[in-house]
Amino acid sequence: SALLVAYLASSVGPAPVSGEEWRVANSVAIQGQTWRIAEVEFYSDAGCSRKLSVTQDSTYIDPFPVTRVWKSPVLHDKEDCWGACQAQAGLCSWCGEGNACCRKDFAQDPPVCRSAWGFLTTHHECVAISSGGPLAPASTQKAFDGKMGTQFVVPCTTPQGCPPETLVLGASLPEGASAVRCLAVSEVEMGGAPDALPERLRIQSAPGAATARCPGLCRSGRYLEGGSQGVCAEFLSLSGFC
Repeated sequence: SALLVAYLASSVGPAPVSGEEWRVANSVAIQGQTWRIAEVEFYSDAGCSRKLSVTQDSTYIDPFPVTRVWKSPVLHDKEDCWGACQAQAGLCSWCGEGNACCRKDFAQDPPVCRSAWGFLTTHHECVAISSGGPLAPASTQKAFDGKMGTQFVVPCTTPQGCPPETLVLGASLPEGASAVRCLAVSEVEMGGAPDALPERLRIQSAPGAATARCPGLCRSGRYLEGGSQGVCAEFLSLSGFC
């Protein structure tokens, strides 16, 4: 598929500052199509030639793919789950929906335990199953990884489609980095006039908010401003929750 590239000057937002945060959202409804953003790139010059790197782990998206959302936080952290799970390793509701009772590197445990995440003890304990979980960096980085072959993809094919401002990509730049003077968004062509791409996007610049205590995942999905749970105050636990 062809790529459409919108070059947006820094004038789309407030005066640039060091340690910026930028986000891209759909400014119009998308219906009957799949939104695919191949790459969002930042440059320190108006000619879009001096590329800037984003802060590691600062990228965030909304929505998360349904298959990557954790069902429940891990319950009974660090406790021995063997008795409560009827002396059986594997998925166990006592640990929380979708979580399991496993022992680290214990060969006799079922295959699901090989995808377990967050071991803290040497006995059987409640852990998250990381397969498809949002802590995988690829969940948020596909539009910021410098690869045109990877894409942030959201199907908007339901009758209601994707209303304006419901698709969000964001990232922060490091403190001390040069200010953003150009932002390039590469979208996989959905049809329509190529010069309409800037009109389909809303670009917002704000002081950087992602930090080591609040990485980009704490801004994603349910944790985006205005989301069901609000921005995480500090961090996501190993089981994918604030």
